[in-house]
Amino acid sequence: MTHHHHETGEAHPVARVAPSLLRMSARERLTLAAIAAIVLWAAVWWALSQP
Repeated sequence: MTHHHHETGEAHPVARVAPSLLRMSARERLTLAAIAAIVLWAAVWWALSQP
């Protein structure tokens, strides 16, 4: 017994590629890390500035 989600003779559906940090370029990863660091430091600064 085979397991198919398409009719016989039809092409397979296009496979989805899940997002992955490993598939990102070094520049994209560094940019993402910089944005995350800025957001975290902004949260720390905001928390420390509260009375």
